[in-house]
Amino acid sequence: MDSDQIMKNSAVSIIICAKNAAQNIQSNFNHWHAQLQQRDELIIVDDFSSDTTHEVANKLCKSSDQNCVVIKASRNIPGKKQALTDAIYTASNNYILVTDSDCSPQTHWKAKMLKSIHSSTEFVLGYAPFYEKPGFLNLFQRFECLLTAIQYYSLAHIGLPYMGVGRNLLFQKSVFDKDIYDLEAGKEVLASGDDDLLVSAKATRINTVTNADPQSFVYSQARTTWKSYFSQKVRHISSSVKYSPLIKLLLSSFSGSQILSNLLLLPLLFSMYWKIGLFSYLLKISAATLTYKRASTVFHEEKITIFTPILDLCLTFYYLILTLS
Repeated sequence: MDSDQIMKNSAVSIIICAKNAAQNIQSNFNHWHAQLQQRDELIIVDDFSSDTTHEVANKLCKSSDQNCVVIKASRNIPGKKQALTDAIYTASNNYILVTDSDCSPQTHWKAKMLKSIHSSTEFVLGYAPFYEKPGFLNLFQRFECLLTAIQYYSLAHIGLPYMGVGRNLLFQKSVFDKDIYDLEAGKEVLASGDDDLLVSAKATRINTVTNADPQSFVYSQARTTWKSYFSQKVRHISSSVKYSPLIKLLLSSFSGSQILSNLLLLPLLFSMYWKIGLFSYLLKISAATLTYKRASTVFHEEKITIFTPILDLCLTFYYLILTLS
């Protein structure tokens, strides 16, 4: 069966986990609802919100003419693992498409994600960029988002899928296993990794594809302060403890070489080996620029490339701060 036939016959359950997200739901509901065809459904999970999330979602669902349901998470634990688990078990369709409450999918998001499916596909990894805004913080977040995509797309292409982003991920309900989240009472639950852990545990060379169609991208707002950004990133990387040893080695080798290459540059420039140091740095930054230029074309982030030298240097301090954190 080819992908077009699968797409034509596939119904999707779109899942939104929401915590204190009344305003986001109000803003983005129409973007989610517009994806629905006859047999699709939209599931919004109220994850123990203290605002009007449940009321707003209920009102919008009741006013819609498509299959839409609002549920409440069964347990209040860190992250959205329980909310996501409850929604997946509620879903009536085998294809699950997830995004966050602050995300605004494009008109053909669902259709483009489904179009990537082949007969053996159980995971479709999507891209989730940030809206472009003025300021260096926004630029760096878009750069780091692009780098992350380069890493998980590239490794998936060589048969080593290890993560996806919960802002844009399609998978089959049949591959879901709540046991990977350690949700049993009494166990410590990671606050992050809802998407990483599932992909890392169940994705393979055969059952995973990536989607770089611009119409499948899901945009969201970037963080507005460095403090909130680093707090978010520290939480996100906590899930990496669950990655396989090979993936840990590859990712740590990249960040380690990034730190060492730039930190060793300064003493080399003030030594008798300054020519070697300068040549090595120019070679490295040229290769990095070419890599980001190609990737920025694929992911429509062309404005980032020109800033590669300074962003690459900042990446060193970024990794150092995360390591210390």
